[in-house]
Amino acid sequence: MNPRRGFTLTELLVVMAAGSSVLLTGVAMLHQSLRLTSATRQRAAEHQTLFRLADQFRRDVHFAEELVVESPESVRISIHGGDIVQYRAELAGCERVVLPPPPQDAAEDAGDANETDNAAAKPRQRESYRLLPGGVVRFETLELPQRAALELIRGEPAGDLGQKGHGPERPPTIRVEAVVGRIERLIPPATAEGT
Repeated sequence: MNPRRGFTLTELLVVMAAGSSVLLTGVAMLHQSLRLTSATRQRAAEHQTLFRLADQFRRDVHFAEELVVESPESVRISIHGGDIVQYRAELAGCERVVLPPPPQDAAEDAGDANETDNAAAKPRQRESYRLLPGGVVRFETLELPQRAALELIRGEPAGDLGQKGHGPERPPTIRVEAVVGRIERLIPPATAEGT
């Protein structure tokens, strides 16, 4: 009798089924890993953006001579030296615009028209801080001593898995409070006038 060489059809089907299930599991794990990597990268970028915005806002408020919160989405800061910094909350983040000081003769003649002139003036610097979809930026003023508050609510990455059981429904809020003119108060009067 001849010994059989090779495999039966049943053996081949069992090996192919096991191999395809291992392959499908590996592809699913790779896809999940790529989604998590993308969401983590988006979170890290937003985290850096939030801290850059918070640090810049704190510095601007500390150097401020005057601060006016025009609405929860807009604040105007008059900086020592005459520059005007405007922060405006947008749908996808926040924009910081540095405007030059108004001309001295226009400031005396126009009175409250300075805001109109500054809005039409060409900005010295424009910087955008982009947040993930759903991110929120709000401004407010506080008294005693006069302070400004910046409230940031993180957005959700597009590749987020949406698993609500693993954390809060809304990301935590970052709140920054800064004293208006803090740096100005620390500079001696003779030095402040000389700069």
